[in-house]
Amino acid sequence: MKVVLLQSMPKLGNKGDIKEVPEGYARNYLIPKGIVDIVTKHTLNMLSAQAVKRKKQEKQAGKDKIKLAGKLDRKRIIVSAKVNDAGTLYAGLDKKAIAKELKIQKYNVEPYEIRLKQPIKKFGKHTVELRFGKEKAIIKLEVLKKE
Repeated sequence: MKVVLLQSMPKLGNKGDIKEVPEGYARNYLIPKGIVDIVTKHTLNMLSAQAVKRKKQEKQAGKDKIKLAGKLDRKRIIVSAKVNDAGTLYAGLDKKAIAKELKIQKYNVEPYEIRLKQPIKKFGKHTVELRFGKEKAIIKLEVLKKE
């Protein structure tokens, strides 16, 4: 029986794939759980429309990331953090913390787009590289002591 996957499944395939599966497996397990749907003209039309929409969204997201890289390149970002007497941060600034701080400042950056070898543990000035596909930006991150 030919079915289209409505969600990704590890041993079967990815969302949108058309697969041939045993009829009993499809009717008794996959269809009731909402994992697959039987291939019809309607489902094929629906899939092609979703693919077109997804491509448009990916293209727009790519353009947005290029603009964001331009805005952020050489930008100075200031972060306050608690520091002990030795000048070491109590909690190091990792990718998630930097992404959170950038989102607070209205820059939509995901943690996986931040290139950081290890968390920042000292206060002061640091340079952090951001990669948006082929585009890259370097921000100047300044960590200040929080009183």
